[in-house]
Formats: sequence, C-alpha cells, structure tokens
Amino acid sequence: MALFYTTIGVIVTRILSIIFPLSIGVFEIHISFIAMIVLCWSTITLLSPVQDRPSARTIAATFTSIGSILDETFWMVVRNPPLIPDSPAQVGYWSAESMIFTIFSFALLMLLTWLAISKWHNYKPIPRLTWWEILFFILVMYAGLVAFQMSQASIRFEIPNAERSLMIFGYEIHHIVQGQFILMIATIIMLTASGRPLPRRISFILATLGCLFVADQILYYQFDLVTDERYFGAVTRISGAIACSIMAGRLIYLKLKNSENLGVEEE
Repeated sequence: MALFYTTIGVIVTRILSIIFPLSIGVFEIHISFIAMIVLCWSTITLLSPVQDRPSARTIAATFTSIGSILDETFWMVVRNPPLIPDSPAQVGYWSAESMIFTIFSFALLMLLTWLAISKWHNYKPIPRLTWWEILFFILVMYAGLVAFQMSQASIRFEIPNAERSLMIFGYEIHHIVQGQFILMIATIIMLTASGRPLPRRISFILATLGCLFVADQILYYQFDLVTDERYFGAVTRISGAIACSIMAGRLIYLKLKNSENLGVEEE
C-alpha cells in the first residue's frame, strides 16, 4: 500500500502543478503545503490511535501526502536564489534534476519501508499516550518555537545566514524540510514497529521534533520569497503557534476519546 499511495501522491502533485502554486498576495501556496498539514495530522493520529490498527484512510493519507512532499522538496529548496556565489543555477519543477530527486527519494523511501517491514513482521497495537507524554509533546512544541526564534535572533546580525544554516550546494535547507523527513521516518516506524517499546519511544521523539520543525515554518515556507525579515515577522510566529495549538488540541482530543472508549468497554 505504501508504494501505491506514494505513487498516487507524486502523480497527483504533478497533475495539480497545472494550477499550483496558487498566488495569494505575498504567498505561493503549494500542494505540498496541504500535504504537510495532512502528514502532521496523520502523525498525531498514529501517535495516539483510537483503534488497535491504523485505518486504511490514515495509511492512504499518510503515504499520499509523503509522495506529494517528496515530489516538491527539491523544487521548494531551489526556488529561492542560492546564498553562496557560484552555486549551481536554479532549476524548475519540471527540470530533470527535480524529477531525478523525486525518483531517488521515492526509491529510498520504499527501501526504508521494506527494511522496516522485513525487520518487524508482526504488528503490535501502539499503546495510547499518557498525559505526561502529551504534556511533554506540548512543552517541546511551544518551547521549541520560542527557542528557534530567540536563538536565530541572537545571532541574526552577527553571523551571515549562509554560516548559520544547513547548506547544500549553496542552497539553504530550512528546518521544515528536515522536519518533513523526520516525520516520514517516524510514521514508517509507527506503521511497522508499532507498539514495541524502544521503537515506540524513538518514533514518539521523532514525531515530536518533526511536528515542531514543520510547525515553526509551515506558513513561512509559503512566502514567494523566504527571508530573515519574514521569518521574524508576526505571520510566521502566529502561524507557528496556531499549528502547535491544533496539534496539541488533536492529541488531547484523541486522549479523551480513548478514555471515553475505555470507560464504555469497562461498563
């Protein structure tokens, strides 16, 4: 199913490139923006499942969104000018480089999924999160937002952006990109290793960090031009706080629903 739905995600994204990105003021809304929201939502659902096994809808949403994100990752990175002179030239969405990256990342994802399935054959239900774990998730999310802003602001005017950012071939790799890949790994672990103690702890930590990285820049990454000024702007801060609140609220809702279902079963 992973192969099928990821392929669907790639194909649909390529087809929708006819109308996307949508230009709205200073924003360019890409299809991967919607996919990021879906991936975060699916990750939260997998973290604290209501059912013993993930539903077919959750699996479909997870891998379809992953396919969409993989397909636009390269283009989203190189759409802004490189920060280092004499870097490779920018390329378009339909360039050979973009399609090669999509194929390579798709193959790598399938390999990781196959290895995970090979290692963990039998599915075990994922234990529900405790209130302490949910509190940890919420604290990390909000504290992380503040830490990102404060740490970057403290060195903003002293250290050039190119020296304080992850750079590949002269292009800045924003932490939302890292967050997307962290979430992909977390979801693969949750869907294969499932309820095994150590993988569950690892997937929980990865999911928390991935959600934080994505939430911090989820709307910022949709600006037509991503700059320091816009990162430190109100839009980025407010959208990050809203994203964190939605994910925290979703976790709390699932916890309450699980408690309600448990009470019904006991009766």
